[in-house]
Amino acid sequence: MASLKELKDFFESGEYEIFFSWINKNTFGNIDPSKEEILINIYIFIADIFVHEFLHYKYPQLSEKKIKKKTKKFLNRLTISDIKKMAEYLLDRTAWKK
Repeated sequence: MASLKELKDFFESGEYEIFFSWINKNTFGNIDPSKEEILINIYIFIADIFVHEFLHYKYPQLSEKKIKKKTKKFLNRLTISDIKKMAEYLLDRTAWKK
């Protein structure tokens, strides 16, 4: 198992460039050794978490398993544009809590 120090050292080494970028609806991240880059799909990550937590709010009686299923179903109905807009809206209007 990797340690936090190993992660920090890897990040600081600059061996790989790290980008926030759209990949697809089912992928939070991807590493491409041939290009020495890591892509993080911040859009789907943020949209997935927000929808998931909203569904807990809306359906507090549902199990985690059912919420995960509803989250996936909901996100699959959205367009790429909808997902990006949602994530950007949340990033623009959400305060960082320390």
